[in-house]
Amino acid sequence: MIRLLLLVLLVLNLQGKEKEHVLTIFVPIGKSQKAQFFKAFEALYNYMQKSSAKIDNDINDPNSPNDPDTAYLPALTWAMRHYTDASIPLAKAVGQQVPLFQEFKPKNTREELFLAHVKDMAMFNALDLIVVDLLEKKETFIAREFLHINAWLYVPLFNAHKLGLDVIAYLKQLHRIFSKNTDLHCPP
Repeated sequence: MIRLLLLVLLVLNLQGKEKEHVLTIFVPIGKSQKAQFFKAFEALYNYMQKSSAKIDNDINDPNSPNDPDTAYLPALTWAMRHYTDASIPLAKAVGQQVPLFQEFKPKNTREELFLAHVKDMAMFNALDLIVVDLLEKKETFIAREFLHINAWLYVPLFNAHKLGLDVIAYLKQLHRIFSKNTDLHCPP
């Protein structure tokens, strides 16, 4: 099913390059938007990189109330206590600077709330991508990967919104479909 969906998106994207009025997964980014986004992402990445090294050292701190050999998660939580207060605002700044999200123009307060939730999810996505790839990839690669993921998730919905789709009604309908269809639920 997912392969079929990806094939359909690919065909639509290829048709969009030939015709004028076909939805495509392409997000134009202005130079100032791009600079602001990459600056925010770089600040978050650098903070996470520096914090990671300090957290690794703090896990083995003799003053830690938890032994990392027997209780790693509590030791990690204790070591990270100073870093979440700074990383969350930096990640929120990344979510605010995503050019795609700046293009979405909410038509009412419910759509504004929807956009706020999308930005919050992007914040967690940015943190997750950085943590997973921190030691293996450069920040520009991770930032571009982050933009591509968000484009893949939201561009079709945002383009449909521009054409008049009521996003909230659409999401409610999706919820109804998925909550009624037991084939889509995970087994217990």
